[in-house]
Amino acid sequence: MENSLVKKGLTGNQIKIIGVVLMAIDHIYQMFFMYGVPTWVDWFGRPVAIIFLFFCAEGFFYTRSRKKYLLQLFIGFELMNIISFLLSRAMPSEVMLINSIFGTLFLTAFLMLAADTIRDGVKTKRRSKIIGGILLFLAPFAASVLIMLILPLLSDGTLPSWSIEFIVAIPNFLTTEGFVYFPLLGLLFYLLRKNRLIQLIPLVVFCILNAVMKSTEWMAIFAAIPILLYNGQRGKGSKYFFYIFYPAHIYAFYIISWLIGLIYVK
Repeated sequence: MENSLVKKGLTGNQIKIIGVVLMAIDHIYQMFFMYGVPTWVDWFGRPVAIIFLFFCAEGFFYTRSRKKYLLQLFIGFELMNIISFLLSRAMPSEVMLINSIFGTLFLTAFLMLAADTIRDGVKTKRRSKIIGGILLFLAPFAASVLIMLILPLLSDGTLPSWSIEFIVAIPNFLTTEGFVYFPLLGLLFYLLRKNRLIQLIPLVVFCILNAVMKSTEWMAIFAAIPILLYNGQRGKGSKYFFYIFYPAHIYAFYIISWLIGLIYVK
């Protein structure tokens, strides 16, 4: 008898809950590693970014307003930059608050917008739209190169140290999670979304390369399991849950970790 889970599949919200649980376990290691949490706890988080990149592609395809979708991710990214800056200075810790998946997802959706603009320009034979799409696509790369040129000015004292906060507020591949690899992987998920198996080929290549480099990122391959079980339905649940839970649990863990540190110091 066919397994009912495989037959019915999993809804998008069910898979996101799986991702959220794995993400929380991963962040337990990030926030409490100095208190003896073993390294293998971090392994649980390897598939998480892939799951949310996949649903970023799904969300961008189905959203009624792509501008609103991009704006929500951008606001999430900027708010977390501000809160992380304030919290890390009010409660200094060994933990570096560098979590910025909103920035990664924003860049991913931005590349999707650029790809669609180019595709529409080709279909309508509008050269201006093609050029505009290419410029959109190149914009995050240009921002990353600009920041790469600015960073040495921080190290030699030409720019004050606090200006780094303004630099990281610009979504770019250098200061967001996954460098350029995650946004490009998310873009490929989007472009290849008509065939689920072909859609996963970039993920397989990504994981093979990481295995060769002996990076634990090869464990992202396990994201293929829930992705293959995805039944194409959103399912029950708030679409804003991730926007709230992601920063809330990170900052809750950070504050708890800081408080434990105070007790240890005493």
